[in-house]
Amino acid sequence: MKNKYTPLHLNVVKGDVETIEELLKRGANPLAKDINDQTPFDFLSYTSF
Repeated sequence: MKNKYTPLHLNVVKGDVETIEELLKRGANPLAKDINDQTPFDFLSYTSF
């Protein structure tokens, strides 16, 4: 992976719910870890969903 984050990580940070739903429908792994060993779920604590 070129980037240290998956598209799911990035869209969780942006709060783009529609894109998150689409990524999950298309098979994005919600448990994928970034280079800091964090999942998109971990990123939820940094956002104001």
